[in-house]
Amino acid sequence: MYPPDETTTQPILPPPCQDCPLSKPRPPRIPLHLPNARPMVAKRKFTSDAIEQVVQRVTAVMADRDLAALFRNCYPNTLDTTVAWFHDDHANDYKRPRSFIVTGDIPAMWIRDSTQQLLPYLPFAPLDYDLQNLILGAIKVQATYLAYNPYANAFRMPPDGPKPVHHQTHGDRVVPPYDPSIVWEAKYELDSLAAFFKLSTEYVRITKDSIRLIQDKEWLQAVHRVLDLIEEQMRGTWEEPRRSKEKEPHYSLVNTTSLKGVPLGEGYRFLRTTDIPTETLGQDGLGGVVKRCGLVKSAFRPSDDATTMPFLIPANAMISVALQDLAMLFEQVSYKDPLAVLPILAERCRSLGLTIREAVFRHGVVQHPKYGQVFAYEVDGFGGQMLMDDANIPSLLSLPLLGFISKRDPLYLNTRKYVLSDDNPWFFRGSQIEGVGGPHVGRDMVWPMSAMVRARTATTADEVLDALEMLKRTTAGTGLMHESVNKNNATDFTRSWFSWANGLFGETILEVLEEWPEVIETIQPAD
Repeated sequence: MYPPDETTTQPILPPPCQDCPLSKPRPPRIPLHLPNARPMVAKRKFTSDAIEQVVQRVTAVMADRDLAALFRNCYPNTLDTTVAWFHDDHANDYKRPRSFIVTGDIPAMWIRDSTQQLLPYLPFAPLDYDLQNLILGAIKVQATYLAYNPYANAFRMPPDGPKPVHHQTHGDRVVPPYDPSIVWEAKYELDSLAAFFKLSTEYVRITKDSIRLIQDKEWLQAVHRVLDLIEEQMRGTWEEPRRSKEKEPHYSLVNTTSLKGVPLGEGYRFLRTTDIPTETLGQDGLGGVVKRCGLVKSAFRPSDDATTMPFLIPANAMISVALQDLAMLFEQVSYKDPLAVLPILAERCRSLGLTIREAVFRHGVVQHPKYGQVFAYEVDGFGGQMLMDDANIPSLLSLPLLGFISKRDPLYLNTRKYVLSDDNPWFFRGSQIEGVGGPHVGRDMVWPMSAMVRARTATTADEVLDALEMLKRTTAGTGLMHESVNKNNATDFTRSWFSWANGLFGETILEVLEEWPEVIETIQPAD
């Protein structure tokens, strides 16, 4: 990951209590007897021997059998249930695999969600070539979508896949216009673009398989299109578009039929007839008014809710890291590029990434009367700021997981104290769980995702265990994670099938085992 800029952050303090043992007195655990919630083997969508071995190895050393059951159910959930289509391209020497990953109970592929669903498996991809091809196939399909329309966030089955899933269209007014047979949802979210870059760079970093990615013309085309969009969305609201509609080229997608990319030169507008304010944008679809300052606008948050001030700081932090990582990828593989395009792309990515990073610290850091310097959630470039956090990743709480800042940096620690307090309007504390929610679901609804991020950014073993105990209590006996849970009533939840949260739980357990093994209370597996 791209390291923090020492010129813009305070010195990192020694780890507070990093090696502290569990110190709080705790009552005896009452077994929940969580069920086996995995589908029968014959009904699983994709099986990876490498992942099955991880499940067996990890659950064998977990003393808490309910926690083990959760890991067994949640970690493979994406593979078990959401691989709607996988074409390994065996006939073409595996050069261009293709995968379609749905979110769970919504039969569409979100760029952000599909990235987060597959990232937990990447460390083990070199051990399983089918799994590696599945992940590469998802990147290739993401590229197909973003080369067509980088403003859209969710898509239907691609043209070369099985028969697409249809649903009733919303009748939105969207600029640029799109084909509803391809796009499921046309909400422009900056973090979706960062997710595409992140999955691509992490794939190459872990598997060392750069050739099948950088030699894919459609993937490179998608990268160019995303960079064009980022530069377009750095404009202030009242600035003229960077080029007129007549000069905007259309991009023909490679290896697909009759798909031409939507034009980007008109900017972006989104209007929907709705009684929910976060489902549409003001100013005739332009959204909140901003001033150019080096940040990138995001019309919607990772929750799919409209931003209030379009310079969304967590998304800008995420894209700045993703651009720096992409620049390093292009530099490392540039010797394989006979046309010398990659060094130019590397410089473009690095320049954009540095500009955005510097703007985050210049405009996104504010002085709080109680917590000192903290990151704002949204700003407008005019001096306006919104102090809050939302559970969806990227969030302020998740900044260390994005590679943007150390979890022991004083600026992050201040921000974290604010986010996990009653001063954050979307922090809720109840008898079942405490954590961050958001406007998407509303009052008193905590997202288990926030407890997972809390565990992964904690600096004491006690806080890690507290987060895991809360997560166990909030499955309502299903043995799976949900989108949100009522702070006082675990049976009041949203989305019984939410693959991203399940995978994130599995990833959390693996990280806790690595950093805080005493929390899991390891025991020797039975002979």
